[in-house]
Amino acid sequence: MPLYRRPKPSYLAVCATLSLSLGLLTSPPGMAAELSLKSATAAIEAVGHEPAFHPDRVAISIVDAGGHLLYFTRPASVPSGMGDAATKKARTAAAYGMDTKVLEDAVQQGNTTYLGLPGILALRGGLPVLAQGRLQGAIGVAGANSDDDAALAGVILQVLAR
Repeated sequence: MPLYRRPKPSYLAVCATLSLSLGLLTSPPGMAAELSLKSATAAIEAVGHEPAFHPDRVAISIVDAGGHLLYFTRPASVPSGMGDAATKKARTAAAYGMDTKVLEDAVQQGNTTYLGLPGILALRGGLPVLAQGRLQGAIGVAGANSDDDAALAGVILQVLAR
């Protein structure tokens, strides 16, 4: 048995490399320095005026950089499981610092090892919130189809950047 074994790359290192190579670790201009309940609530209220936003159809979670819930909403018309999915998407985006679409695409291409990552939900609709390249938290949306979940998460991110 050799005394030295070549270390295997960690999942986090692979995720970080993917994020950097795809340009996902860039911060929107004007992003607030800190994500808070106040900024999260203001963003959701502002998004409520967007024509494509259907608040009665989706659950929304916003978490801080540690994955702790800052904001959550789930209308009674949305199944409770969608609330859990929104929170898991947000926590996945925060834990791995990337758009959950990257993970979904990797799994669809056969890289199922990502499904073994702790607490992961590899479905579109989870986006990291970054400021000056530093993770501030993440957004998770669930309840519509995956494209709409991702689009709404993107709108919320843009509102946070204003």
